Amino acid sequence: MGGYNSVGVFHGFLLTDGDFTSVDVPGATRTGANGINARGDIVGRYVADGVSHAFLLIGGQFSTIDYPGATFTAADTMNQRGDILGRYIVDGVTHAYLLVGFRPVCN
Repeated sequence: MGGYNSVGVFHGFLLTDGDFTSVDVPGATRTGANGINARGDIVGRYVADGVSHAFLLIGGQFSTIDYPGATFTAADTMNQRGDILGRYIVDGVTHAYLLVGFRPVCN
């Protein structure tokens, strides 16, 4: 898991048993995969319209995570319970966050 650059575009990726899969949030100009849990849920960060957002990828569906008022949000790791640890920036100061038991609501 991680990121790669192809012709100036940054993508996330997952390498499992020799199979390489790109991880790209639709509409993003940059995606990075930062963490994965045993269920295969992936968290990371993407950039769209110049703003950094965190994401959670479950079963092929992306959910955006934005800390209120932040200019930058990233998700770094996730455990089995769905607890997500990440970072955000407000007024130029970096903070950590813990989002406990996060499961997106799917419509």
